[in-house]
Parts: sequence; structure tokens; C-alpha cells
Amino acid sequence: MSGEFMSSIPTMRYGEGDRIGLLRQILVGLNHPDEHYPIIHIAGTNGKGSTAQMVTVLLSAHQLKVGLFTSPHLVTPRESVQVAGEMISVKAFKSVASQVNRILKAYGWTTPDILSEFEWTFLIALEYFKQMDCDYVVLECGVGGALDATNAITQSETAIFTKIGLDHLNLLGDTLEEIVATKAGIMRSHQLVVIAPEQKPGVTSQLKSAASLLPETECLKADLTNLQTVDRHTYRYVRDNNQEVTITLGLPGEFQRENLATVLTWYEMWLDKNHLAWKNDSVQKALASVHLPGRFEKVNNHPFILMDAAHNLDAITSLIESLQAAFPHQTLRIICGFLKDKDVAHMVEKLRVLPAKWWVTQPDFPGRTLTAEELATIFNRYNISPQGIYSNPKEALEVVMHQEETTPIIILGSFHLIKCLRGEFDV
Repeated sequence: MSGEFMSSIPTMRYGEGDRIGLLRQILVGLNHPDEHYPIIHIAGTNGKGSTAQMVTVLLSAHQLKVGLFTSPHLVTPRESVQVAGEMISVKAFKSVASQVNRILKAYGWTTPDILSEFEWTFLIALEYFKQMDCDYVVLECGVGGALDATNAITQSETAIFTKIGLDHLNLLGDTLEEIVATKAGIMRSHQLVVIAPEQKPGVTSQLKSAASLLPETECLKADLTNLQTVDRHTYRYVRDNNQEVTITLGLPGEFQRENLATVLTWYEMWLDKNHLAWKNDSVQKALASVHLPGRFEKVNNHPFILMDAAHNLDAITSLIESLQAAFPHQTLRIICGFLKDKDVAHMVEKLRVLPAKWWVTQPDFPGRTLTAEELATIFNRYNISPQGIYSNPKEALEVVMHQEETTPIIILGSFHLIKCLRGEFDV
């Protein structure tokens, strides 16, 4: 089966009928690959990718073979499927896709577009992880929880909830309470549940209440008080035995403190359950190695260019704090573009606190893109006059890069904008 079939199928089919039932039927045909390894399932609005990467490197530090499924990808769907830090090969991707396709045909589905791109990649990942004899699998939810494709799994050892906020309202619910209820759907009985700190009011209590209804499910909230920021990459962590540890994290950004606290809460419990000792050198080496494309990522030195895919109000708020800490007293040059189903007006209202010159553009996502002209209108509403309005993101980048100014360039607003521009750099 050719790998090009991905280009002809929908990106997402979330909410179109019983997707979970469909995926579980296919997993039965594949002989339940999800039952061959313990799973750590991660849901939330922001921080899922960072959290998944940290969990993966800590498990790998114990010489475990770890499968990692994340989204979205920036260049190829193969990025979403990794084992031991290596992306699935083209040959393996096509081979497993053919195997899934045979199951579809056996059930009478003759065209691959019965599944979305996300669902295809998820199924390929689970089967590939089985074939690779993974010791552990880390699954990052897509946009949801209960109805997310990743919730087709029948078991998971741990559910981790990163920060939950208002996003994907058209899919997950109209209120924060409805969104939390949807996210909580990944919980299982006989499971450890870990909740990130600094949640919005009511989120933690709602998640704990959901966990209390499940047999033998332990629920913990991460604590920030034992993890203090030293600088952009360094933290001072005090363990329960009062051992003080300095941790260097490969991911910069003020917002990573909450993600790291969440991961350390899980890790301490995991060590205890498996009767393993904290090994400072291996923890340090693992966390220092974490890298996540498109998240507060430096992609160029001269001029300095940083990309961040922040695309909702909470993520923008965290990004602003990180930019203010990283570039005090500097006027930034910012290229931004958003999808139209986001709360763009409130994000622009937040962003205006930054000392910046603005260039507006649009992500390449037909049907969901907010045009550059529409974005400029929103900026004008907040008394910001963009320096330039470009429908082509690459044109905007070229214009800004060739200015004589040397101030930092920031690209933000959407994974789809990052996807379009990241390939312009040698990263």
C-alpha cells in the first residue's frame, strides 16, 4: 500500500458517529496490539507534547524500549510514531498500513477514507509498537479524551492530565466543565491518575471526582512548591526525602515548570511501584535531552528566530510570560497567523502587552484558516497596525528576515503556520 494514500483522506473525523467502536473493531482484527504493553495516556489542553517527551525519556533511561505516539506532525505522519527515539521508517509505515488496510477490507470497507489521517496513524502506531516489542507506550491524546481515537485502547496504566482550558469548543463542549468531563473519559479502573498543578477553578476537583468512581484508581495532584525555577532551563527540585536535586531541562520556557512538576509526580510514583531507585545522573541526562519541534524552538541564529505553536488563550498567556523573561527590554518582530475557530480576538488582546512590531499572515489549512486580512482587522480593533499583511507565510518571513534590524523574530499562532515555515530552516 502506497504511503501517498494519506494525502487523500480527511485529517480528522472526530465526532462522526461511533469512532471508538470502529477503531476497537479494527484493533480486534489486529489481535489487540494495545494489550501487549503498559500504556501511559496523556490528555489536556496544553503541555501534552512536552509531558509525553519527558515521560518517554525517563522510561528510556531505565533501558526500556518505549513507543511514543504524538501529534500533530510538522512534515510527515511518521513523526508521530517513534520507538526508542527513532521515527518509524517509510518501509515499516507502508507495511503496517497495508496490514491495517487488509483488516478494513476484511470488514467490507473498501476505501481508506473510512478513517481519518489521525486514526490511521494511531492504528499504525499501536501495531508497530507491538511488532517492535515495546516495553512501554506513551500515548498523547489528539484534541479530546472520551471520544479521541486514542481512547480506543482497552487498558492503560496511568492517565496524566496536563493543564486544561478552553479550546476546541466546537468539538469538546461549550463550557470548561464539559471539556473536563470529556478529557476525564480516558480514565480506567486500577490506574494511577496524575493531575497537573495550577488548574483552573473546579478542574482538579472534577477530575478527582471522576477518578473516585473507578475501582482502585489512585489520583494525585502535582505540587509546584517543591520545584523552583533557577533559570530558563534549570530547576531546583526537593524530593520527599528532602534530597535536593538540580535539573536541567532541554525544553525552555517558564510554562515548562508545571509540566515538569507533573512528570516528576508520576515518576516518583512509578519508581516506588517498580521498586527502583532515583538515579540522579540518568534523570539529569534524560531530561536535558528533551527536544520538541515547534515549541519555544530556536530555529535560526542570525537573525535570531524562535517558533512556538501557541494557539489558544492559555498557551498564548504562557508564551507571553516566557518571551518577557527571555527578551526583557527588547522590541520583538512577530509573525503570526491563526485558525478561525480559535479565540483569536482574546489572544490578540493578550499579545498587545508585548513590545513588538507585527506581521500578519495565515496558516495553510483550507477551510479553517483565518485570512491575513481578517487577522489584520482584529489587530486594528485593538489599535495595532500591522507592518505587513501577507497571505503567503513564506513571503512574510522573507520580508522580515531581510530587514536590517537585529531584534528577535518570533513566529506564533498555529501548528499549521509552524509546519509551513519550519522547513525553511536547517533544524
